[in-house]
Amino acid sequence: MTVLILALAFSSLPHEAHTVLEEANTAYYAGDYALAIEQYDQLRTRFGVNSAPLFFNMGNAWRRKGDLGRAIYYYEAALAVDGRYDPARRNLQTALQETQRNLPVPPATAVQEQGFLRHYPLSPWQGVLATHFVLLLASLLFGIRYWRETTRLKWLSRLLPVVALLLFSFAVADNYFSEPPPKRAVTLQDETPVFFSMSELDSPRFLLYEGDRVLIDRLEGDWMRVHVHGGERGWARRDNLAVVDFAGI
Repeated sequence: MTVLILALAFSSLPHEAHTVLEEANTAYYAGDYALAIEQYDQLRTRFGVNSAPLFFNMGNAWRRKGDLGRAIYYYEAALAVDGRYDPARRNLQTALQETQRNLPVPPATAVQEQGFLRHYPLSPWQGVLATHFVLLLASLLFGIRYWRETTRLKWLSRLLPVVALLLFSFAVADNYFSEPPPKRAVTLQDETPVFFSMSELDSPRFLLYEGDRVLIDRLEGDWMRVHVHGGERGWARRDNLAVVDFAGI
């Protein structure tokens, strides 16, 4: 199902933009998908349109053109703009069934684990609040010791500042090592090798196929670190995948 979203969804655009949209839709129905894609892209570059209907139409045009990877990419972009946009969701599911493996996207939580900090239950902000709370308790104990000195109060008043220091250290470390949420990406090439390191001299660890969806947690020059369903990860050439970030499409 590759029905286009026509002018109704773009009613707020200026007249010139509607002309471009009509030309794009006309080209699409005439089977000139390359021209349709070019015209749709003008709506984004010239008129600043980053909408789910536009990306949906671009996905349809790429799919008709025979480029399944870019079709999936633009359906994903439409859903990144509006997660409730059902036309893109339906066409995405249909397109995924045409891929070689139809791999599910790995959960973001599996990518964001941070060594020993992955079991630390507090966020950086909660750690700072806990630090202040423990310091307040320590101050109260010092005040109580002024009126009543006991061995237990003495040791507690010494222990609490140490606990506060540990909490603050964990909060700082958690904030420093925390990374932005991983982004979804789509494989564009028929086959994309994934390496252990950022070197094509290594033997590939595994292959990605057109339309495979992965998560990206690091970008280094011409390389990106990919995570796939099942826990495998490695480095792939950046130009072989497209990151689903509609603001930077």
